[in-house]
Amino acid sequence: MNRRRNVCVMERSVLVFGAALIVFFLAAFLISDRIEASSMTSDQQSYKYYTSIQVKQGESLWSIAGHYMSSDYSDRDAYMEEVRDLNHLDSDDIHAGEYLLIPYYSSEYL
Repeated sequence: MNRRRNVCVMERSVLVFGAALIVFFLAAFLISDRIEASSMTSDQQSYKYYTSIQVKQGESLWSIAGHYMSSDYSDRDAYMEEVRDLNHLDSDDIHAGEYLLIPYYSSEYL
């Protein structure tokens, strides 16, 4: 009789443990879905676009980068490097009246 009671207690313990595991994984799954959904709504997606600008008197790549660069770039140098690559520039020398292709990011899908 004692042995039978021990088996019943053990079976119940296994069932309780299994149910607890199921509840735990279900809760973890639901919480992770909510966290992912909230991060998707809080992080706005940005789209990369290009525009052409005419260089004004006194402008430099540095000043243009300061105006058009967004947080999508690591720093101004990275932005300026992309502008140089897009426009096939060997140096930072630009002149008033020239046109440059400039990248920029927007949260609006055009």
